[in-house]
Amino acid sequence: IDVLDMDFDILKKLINYIKKVNSKIKILIEKVENSTVFNVAKGFGGDYFQGFFFQKPEIVKGRSISPSSITRLKLIHFFSKQQKYDPDKLEEIIKTDLSLNYKLLQYINSPAIGLPNKIKYLKQAINLLGYDNVIKWCRIFLLTLINPTDRGMELIRISTIRGYFLMNLKKFIQTEATEDELFILGLFSMLDALLDQPMEEILSLIPLDDLVKNTLLNKPSPLTPYLKIIKLQEQGRWQELSKLLKKLNLSSDIVTSCYSSALEQSNNFFQLN
Repeated sequence: IDVLDMDFDILKKLINYIKKVNSKIKILIEKVENSTVFNVAKGFGGDYFQGFFFQKPEIVKGRSISPSSITRLKLIHFFSKQQKYDPDKLEEIIKTDLSLNYKLLQYINSPAIGLPNKIKYLKQAINLLGYDNVIKWCRIFLLTLINPTDRGMELIRISTIRGYFLMNLKKFIQTEATEDELFILGLFSMLDALLDQPMEEILSLIPLDDLVKNTLLNKPSPLTPYLKIIKLQEQGRWQELSKLLKKLNLSSDIVTSCYSSALEQSNNFFQLN
């Protein structure tokens, strides 16, 4: 349902009618431009939502980033460094955030993981999941702690898809960026909307590499076209996407494959949390 300029009474009647005809139908609300439309449509029974509202920061003068959010942003970056830790060291790092510690144990004991015996200790979880999987999980989950609202979770879902997409695209492009840097570029691409703060202010608090930082700040960067690919894909701007792919010598099949994989990878994470 396209709700742009739609009267709320009409929207309510339309959703009620659809649900009455078939209660199993899921309703996608499109062109959500502000929080009022989002809250009303959700209250009426909307299931899925799209719109630039989710990607716009709502900056309020005088509001600052909370100390806990700063700590978690730095921890996300810390997990993104190209280094390995033994299980004892990784366990020590995760324990610095009680919510992270608790949720990791909850995650590995979830029915979807399907382990026969309950895991009680963090080190067991790390050994069973594997280092790389734990690191990726920590980075995404730390973002969910920063903004656990419905809007925040939607932004994080989109950001996670972007991160996996860019990481998957790595083997098809020529770039100095590592898979981890590309993942962080996507994951951090909507931090301003997530925290409702200017991107420049947020990035001043975390020591990102210049390549990723310049891209996020819309400065000249060789990674800018690749971030633009996923944005055009999200918005369905197919003509612009086709021109950009031709310029980059990339096929639409590659993009489709990378995007499909990113959706699956993101869904696997969020279905288990």
